[in-house]
Amino acid sequence: MADTSYMARKSVADIVKSADSGERPLAKTLGVLSITAMGIGAIIGAGSSC
Repeated sequence: MADTSYMARKSVADIVKSADSGERPLAKTLGVLSITAMGIGAIIGAGSSC
């Protein structure tokens, strides 16, 4: 069975090695405009029940 199964797990050595490599596995994709729009949407969405 391949390591691509649903319940595949990394070994501790692999996790430590990837943490020590200094690479950023996820790129930043949200900019200032997106974050601002999300904040305004959260404020409007929360609203006031009074």
